[in-house]
Amino acid sequence: MAVAKRILVTGATGKAGRRFIDRVLSEAGYETYSVRALCHNRTLDPRERLEVVRGSIADRAVDEPVDYRRMGDYLAETRGYHTVEIPTQYHSTWLDNAKAKFLLGWRPRYDLKRLIDAAFDYQRAADDPRIIWYPG
Repeated sequence: MAVAKRILVTGATGKAGRRFIDRVLSEAGYETYSVRALCHNRTLDPRERLEVVRGSIADRAVDEPVDYRRMGDYLAETRGYHTVEIPTQYHSTWLDNAKAKFLLGWRPRYDLKRLIDAAFDYQRAADDPRIIWYPG
């Protein structure tokens, strides 16, 4: 039977990630699914329909906070989107990449504009159905 559907599991070696992978690969009804497990420090033993990938979700990180106001302004300027001001104390998301820079000499390949464009320009292939799983 051809494997037609793929699932990316981040946190694949954690408690929820392992249980989720075991369930998808063992239960009836999921035979057409394969799993790509993103492993950072620990890894998983390879098995049928499981692809183990070493890496970090930080590979797509930017070198500055993702500021929602700046994102809205950029989308309004480049795509004509209308934005709505929402009163909140939260204005950005910042994931620290200093460790990757220090230990690996890593530098981000994306700035805020490239990150936004990549997300909004993404086109999923017609034969790649959108399936979202929340195992936790």
